[in-house]
Amino acid sequence: MLIVIDGAEHYHPYWVEDESDQVRVFLKFCESLAALPNAALFHYGKYEHNVIEEMRPRVGAEHCELIDRILRTCCNVLSVVHQH
Repeated sequence: MLIVIDGAEHYHPYWVEDESDQVRVFLKFCESLAALPNAALFHYGKYEHNVIEEMRPRVGAEHCELIDRILRTCCNVLSVVHQH
């Protein structure tokens, strides 16, 4: 994830070695976004949005509000560049 604050770029990798680590890494990603309440998540295509939705049932109800907020801030850049 690339975070840009006041023109300074910070890259945060979220790499999963195996399936057993997916929930832990996903929650770390969500917590990073939670620390930036005015952030928007820009992505190219629907993959990221779909994965976030797929992870919802795996992380527990206590994280649903945060996941909903992340999904509301998603911006599919592909749909802006190539309007259909």
